[in-house]
Amino acid sequence: MNNENGLTPSQLAERNATLVTEIEKCRELSGCQAGVDLQDWVKQLAAENLALKAGVTYFAYSPEYGFDYFKDKQSAIDTAQAEIDAYREDADDGWSEDVQRVSWGVVIQQAQGFDAQGKHTSHNQHTYQTCDYRLVDLVSTPATDRIVAGIKADGRVEGAHFVANRMLAAWDAGFIEDSAKNAADIARMILTSTEFMADAPEGDFDRSFADDILADIAKQLREGADK
Repeated sequence: MNNENGLTPSQLAERNATLVTEIEKCRELSGCQAGVDLQDWVKQLAAENLALKAGVTYFAYSPEYGFDYFKDKQSAIDTAQAEIDAYREDADDGWSEDVQRVSWGVVIQQAQGFDAQGKHTSHNQHTYQTCDYRLVDLVSTPATDRIVAGIKADGRVEGAHFVANRMLAAWDAGFIEDSAKNAADIARMILTSTEFMADAPEGDFDRSFADDILADIAKQLREGADK
């Protein structure tokens, strides 16, 4: 028995299974989290893309002209070029070093005021607010940021797998002189570190701590060799 689309129940089930698989692939590729409607997620990504295109602010700067904002790229370029032309007109006795500071670009973040403490009362019973400033993104892109964060997290996990593989390969080839137990313990420690990456502060992914410890170990080895 066929349905209104001319498909048998078996064909309909196969088509539905294919559609479910394709939807799950779309969810994965777009970074859509479980429980979030895929259509709403895609609409949010599209809206953020439009906001990025429409909301980008450009700037131009020169020591003579100063600093100014522009809504379009070409205006910023034209302003910077005009400043170079102005310096060229006065370059009979040589170019001013200031011309090297002429620039244009995209404004990523800008200082924005915020209420630092909320409304509170002074000793004189005056209610007031404390204002402070911080740098904020000009265009908010939470969905896009989540995708980027997911890609970065995946790369870090794969990096841990790579390190564990290389370490065990070096031990297996005899380049690392240590017991099998110690080699296994170190490999497990590297692999289980992936469980803590999601909540780890950004500084934990900087190699400066490892460099400091290695330098300290090298110093201890040198001092031991001198004795």
